[in-house]
Amino acid sequence: MNHATPATAAIAPWPRVTAVVHSGTTATLIVNDVERTCEAPSEERLRTGVLARATAVAGTVGRPVRLRLAAAGSTQLLAVRSDGAVHRLADDGTMDAARLSAPADAGCRRCGTQQPLTATTCPRCGTLEPHRVERSPFPVLDAADLTLPDAAVAAHVHARATSSGRGAAPSLVVRVEGGPARTVTGAVALGRNPAAAPGRTPVVVHSPGTLVSKTHAIIEVDAGGVVRVTDCRSTNGTTLLGDPPLPLSPDQPHVVPPGVAVRMGDVTVHVEAVGTGADRS
Repeated sequence: MNHATPATAAIAPWPRVTAVVHSGTTATLIVNDVERTCEAPSEERLRTGVLARATAVAGTVGRPVRLRLAAAGSTQLLAVRSDGAVHRLADDGTMDAARLSAPADAGCRRCGTQQPLTATTCPRCGTLEPHRVERSPFPVLDAADLTLPDAAVAAHVHARATSSGRGAAPSLVVRVEGGPARTVTGAVALGRNPAAAPGRTPVVVHSPGTLVSKTHAIIEVDAGGVVRVTDCRSTNGTTLLGDPPLPLSPDQPHVVPPGVAVRMGDVTVHVEAVGTGADRS
């Protein structure tokens, strides 16, 4: 969403986003009191990642945020909007009307596909936070984890939570190669003899070459209809059959783009979310 903040409006001092570039490839990024070490193959990629994080925080709180960017002995005070627009910020906190030159698109950190700074998932390979340069994710992406929100932010967060909670939760339609489609709610565990757990439905996968592990992978869908698959340290791996195919790292949830099948050992699984917000509208 592009929040229409007047150019002369003062940008609230909270949340505080600070980036200190130490070299051409490393930096420290601080959002409020949460600090992360950043690393990228180039300074341009590093700065792009910092802007992407500030853009994400602006989207979370529902208004432009202040970014203090220190590099090469100088410091810039900037205002970053939720659409990725960057403006100069005066010492008194007012935002200049002129939009500064800043990258609108950048390559995914995994597959290199160009996409907007506002992207939360790569449409090609399904990588979450495709512009992330932090070595470990920021918890502040979740509005509930942001500290000390003022009344305006609290109202925005409540409105988002209320909106996303309308209607029934999405379901998963899972079809294992050679078998019928099955509709389930919550998560599914797939494998030769998958372990059951609260909120997780076991789905047995018959493997002709015995290449599917006992509990091979878990597939789940969130309230927004986003499907994620996690490889459970399987012997023969899990692959998203996109273009190109993408082998998944174990124990890391990965978004399954619409229409992309999942390969588990020697078996292909098709999965889609139904009853999403788009379906209900």
